[in-house]
Amino acid sequence: MRNIIVCNDKGGVGKTLVTHLLALVLLDQHEPFRIIECEKMPRLRKLFGDLVDYRPIERQKVSEIYENPDILFTYWDEIAEKLQDRKRSLVDMGAGVTFPFCRWAQASGRELLNNGANLTILIVTTAEQESWRTASNNAHVLRELFPEAEFMAIYNQRDGKFFGHSVGPFPGVPLKAVRIPAWPYLQNAGRFDELVQRPSREVARTCDIPLGTAARSMYAFADWLLDSTDQLAPVLGEEIAAIPQSPQLVRS
Repeated sequence: MRNIIVCNDKGGVGKTLVTHLLALVLLDQHEPFRIIECEKMPRLRKLFGDLVDYRPIERQKVSEIYENPDILFTYWDEIAEKLQDRKRSLVDMGAGVTFPFCRWAQASGRELLNNGANLTILIVTTAEQESWRTASNNAHVLRELFPEAEFMAIYNQRDGKFFGHSVGPFPGVPLKAVRIPAWPYLQNAGRFDELVQRPSREVARTCDIPLGTAARSMYAFADWLLDSTDQLAPVLGEEIAAIPQSPQLVRS
């Protein structure tokens, strides 16, 4: 059992989406876990409730840092304690969070996390240039800081397919984009395993789209959800990847 860190300092690349999907796989297989949400605003907390340990990111005042320089690192010290117990954690790092995490790792985090011996670090990127450039930079620094960690790149195809772009010399997992009219509604409306069960008529009314378009959207959404969770399951370990999914994630 390994803890999963989902990161990229660039915002909007799909880190929370990936964490959401991984959480659904673990719920589907009745695996105990927690989500540690390192964000300015809670998003996963609203979806998964008490499964989420929300750790708000707050900008520290210079005067506070001057009086207590260690204030920059105690945030991560507390999270490191969580990562050392026997419960699996999914850590969703918001935009701009990877850099301070690396500063903490340079100061003391490598020792506290045993050089990453129990970590899998997922670098999420889209094909957009700034996204994969930042992802590559983050991967380079993190690999030096946590040489014992496992690394994977998650290639979110939202902005198109990847041609010659690579984040690092480690395995990559493609995440297929969702190309359906109802997606702007679905991606922000709740947990995907619950949304996939919603009637097409309700989706048509909510999205103000024709019923036939809503029905095709929900059919495609169910296929995408199954494909995406199948693709990401191996990230959680061989024991999870080998277990067939229960009907909860299967289109009714």
